[in-house]
Amino acid sequence: MGTTTVKALLLAPDGTPCGTAVVPYPGGRAPDDPESWWTAVGRAVRSLDLGRRDVAVAGVGVAGRGGGVALLDARGQPVAVPWDAVRAHVAGLPLARTRRFRRVAQWGRLLAAARRVAAGATARIALVLPVKDYVAFRLTGIAGTDPPSGACPRWPADPAPLGVPAPLLPRMRRPESRLGGTEARAAALLGLEPGVPVAVGTLDGIAANLGAGMLRTGEGCLTLGTHAVVRVNTRRPVDGRWTVAAFTYPFVGGGWTSGGDVPEAGAAMAWLARLARDGGAPPAGRARARVPGTEGPRGIFEDAGEAARFFAAHAALDALAAETPPGAGGLRFFPDAGAGAALAGLRPDHRLGHLARAIMEGIAMALADVLERLAGRAGRPRALRLTGGGSRSRVWAEIAAAAVDRPLGLVAPEASARGAAILAAVAAGVWPDVAAAARRMVREAGSVGPAPGLRRSYAELRADRAPYGTGRQS
Repeated sequence: MGTTTVKALLLAPDGTPCGTAVVPYPGGRAPDDPESWWTAVGRAVRSLDLGRRDVAVAGVGVAGRGGGVALLDARGQPVAVPWDAVRAHVAGLPLARTRRFRRVAQWGRLLAAARRVAAGATARIALVLPVKDYVAFRLTGIAGTDPPSGACPRWPADPAPLGVPAPLLPRMRRPESRLGGTEARAAALLGLEPGVPVAVGTLDGIAANLGAGMLRTGEGCLTLGTHAVVRVNTRRPVDGRWTVAAFTYPFVGGGWTSGGDVPEAGAAMAWLARLARDGGAPPAGRARARVPGTEGPRGIFEDAGEAARFFAAHAALDALAAETPPGAGGLRFFPDAGAGAALAGLRPDHRLGHLARAIMEGIAMALADVLERLAGRAGRPRALRLTGGGSRSRVWAEIAAAAVDRPLGLVAPEASARGAAILAAVAAGVWPDVAAAARRMVREAGSVGPAPGLRRSYAELRADRAPYGTGRQS
């Protein structure tokens, strides 16, 4: 369950992909209403046509974004609150001072804001569940979560001082453990058999590291998704204001995963693709670019025409960006660091290719800044792989490798969903542990190295700009 879409992936025990479906949320963003999450999950899983396939589903895994929570009453029904008003009040409330239980403190602040604007509704709240845990609850009728989703190895002994009464927190379990079996009603909706084991699951970023095979300390991923993210497995938590939106989560099997975000990164490319698509047809010869993932009766979108338009627009921008020299003709893109993204140096002679290349370069250099600051705290990563929808772009992958000045491994698409499937395989007993499952189910897809010319160009560009998150757009 991502920020803009829900993805369903059907994998064989050896990692062979048997089906993929992608369902966008209405309006293009995950809504606040938990029922909408469940509806999108139902559409995605039903799009796999499980009933028409000669397969037996051994297990179900879930992974989801860290933002967003479901507030449930004693019957397990969502408690509706005016989320826009809640968010407006959250901004003016202090966050309880804690290093170990920051996620709990964030929920406490959210509950305090909700009580200010909807006291009657919040009085009925009996449970707080992260996004993927709500979906797992709908699958099994059992409430649970995992350490990464709580951003701590265990709940505080007394979370009340952080603003969350202890009964509101679900039981914490290992991501690969069995939460329960599919309930009959949920199974019928999704086309599954009742009683199929469901894993507890984990955050989508943790799942992406699993799905990319990055399990050891010093290994990690660069994700080019709706948000661009650096995530590296570290021995100890790496926390603090070392970059914008720093995070550190317990990792599966021990250790931590630490990193930082570049918000709305892939969303910037999607914005440009929409402008290019809606403003006119892609350049001749580029609209017929091969549409990956749409082979077969369903493809990765419910509607093959929608998928063709989506991928053709991005393929056209990729081709234009590849034809544009490094530096994008002096055009600079500064990703969102809290005050919105910015373009600088725009001239009348700039074209779509310059815009596309500038966005790709700006995001790649911001990721390089985040990675550099993380390396200063936790050491230089030993291996990195590229994930997310942007990893399908060869030119963006080359730009990213040159900006961070190191080779990037490539993996099969939908690493987060693959990571969820790895957890499902363990929960179902298909493989004995996460390491064994990852060895058999991860699919590598080559690598891209930093081209010498690009390395020099981006080293000069980075030296001539303020590091991402320092507050100066120059």
